[in-house]
Amino acid sequence: MKNVIFKKTFSSKELSGKSFEEITFKDCHFRNLNFEFVNFEKCSFEYSDFSGSMFKVTSFSECKFPNSKLSNLDFGDSFIVKCDFSKAIMVNCMIHKLKEGNAKQRKKLDLTSCKFEETALAGTVFALCKLDGVSFLLADLERTVFDACSLEKTNFSHANLAGLTFENCSIENTYLSAEGFIQLGENKGFTLSID
Repeated sequence: MKNVIFKKTFSSKELSGKSFEEITFKDCHFRNLNFEFVNFEKCSFEYSDFSGSMFKVTSFSECKFPNSKLSNLDFGDSFIVKCDFSKAIMVNCMIHKLKEGNAKQRKKLDLTSCKFEETALAGTVFALCKLDGVSFLLADLERTVFDACSLEKTNFSHANLAGLTFENCSIENTYLSAEGFIQLGENKGFTLSID
């Protein structure tokens, strides 16, 4: 059985250099923390808050974040593998991967094993991400930017695509619902004519 930690406010000192495995964090606060050399594996963060935190060599593997606040975060110095961000609030995030030892150069971030269904991602930027086959079903992608991303067979069905931007992306066999198709057309200045 998994360990459960309920309504705890963490400090940076409690987390730095530590590994956490198969723990459920319910309504926990990780606000304004510096995560340094922290590893989370098979953890679930339910209704938890990471607002204002910084990640430095932080790893999330097979983690879930239902109803958790992950807004205004930069994931450039973190490792993300097989995570389920469904129903998380990730507004105005920067999702990318920085090259080791270089705070300005990016490298490809593979998120093909992740899920973003019903996730609030308004204003978030995905840069140089491999998102082939990833599901954004029912996600809020208003004003979200995909920059130099691979989006083959990505599922954007029933997502809010108002103001969504694709820059230099590889898009092939990507799934859209009719309303998403119309929103993307409107983003480019097209008007639907029913003649």
